[in-house]
Amino acid sequence: MTVLARLAAPLCGAALAWYALAKIADPVDFLKSIHAYGVLPEKPPLFLNLAAALLPWIELLAAAALLSGRMRRGAALASALLVLVFTLAVAFRVPSEMAAQGVGFLDLAYDCGCGTGVVVAWQKLAGNLVLLTGLWVAFRNAKG
Repeated sequence: MTVLARLAAPLCGAALAWYALAKIADPVDFLKSIHAYGVLPEKPPLFLNLAAALLPWIELLAAAALLSGRMRRGAALASALLVLVFTLAVAFRVPSEMAAQGVGFLDLAYDCGCGTGVVVAWQKLAGNLVLLTGLWVAFRNAKG
């Protein structure tokens, strides 16, 4: 197994833990971010509130599994699904944000809800693709 394969799970786990803890630290901001995507219905607010309350903890649990090595394969798969959904949400929001801000793709920056504040959209999308690749490597190299 290569060094990259050995580091994939812990590096991805650390990144996911960082994002999760940022969302847990400011749940109201995360709730506002989820609301901005317009994916979940506003009424009843239960769905938005549950998503904002549960997603960061699911992300943190998966991160802990990636870091500890326990249930690493399942954690990599679950994390990849979460990151894929987040990435698609960011990508689908890009055109409306470009129109609202009157900027091109390379200049677009907004708070995507990842917990790190305002990000440059293309850099966030590229970073998520790297994270997805790392999770794929972690999944492929996990035992069981």
